[in-house]
Amino acid sequence: MLENELPNDFNADIFIGITYVPIEDNYYARRLSNNRVVFSYFEMAEIISNKNLPLENLLLRMLYSYSLIYMRYGNRMPLQSENTNFAHDDTRGCIYDMNGIKSDVVYSLDKPIICDECTTKLSEKKFRIIR
Repeated sequence: MLENELPNDFNADIFIGITYVPIEDNYYARRLSNNRVVFSYFEMAEIISNKNLPLENLLLRMLYSYSLIYMRYGNRMPLQSENTNFAHDDTRGCIYDMNGIKSDVVYSLDKPIICDECTTKLSEKKFRIIR
């Protein structure tokens, strides 16, 4: 279980573990307790390289989205079991695309955006998005 694999004690606001092995339910990222996130390049590295995009783009996308999630939820990472509304099912090229089909991730790796709906949700929490 991922909860037991990552350290609980760390000197940071968020801990992001990065791996190349599959994670639960075939996700490429999962939120865990104690402000921890695990992220896997499993299958993702191949998808990204097939589109000639740098692997770093996916890591940056994850860092941006999880940083905003952390701040949006009062400097805490919501648990995976919590009902949140920051991801959307449809693919828009937004950093909050759910990517139920993993290959859709490429649309938010080259010039990613924060879509209008997500911008509105963030502005309701007093974030200001500059475009």
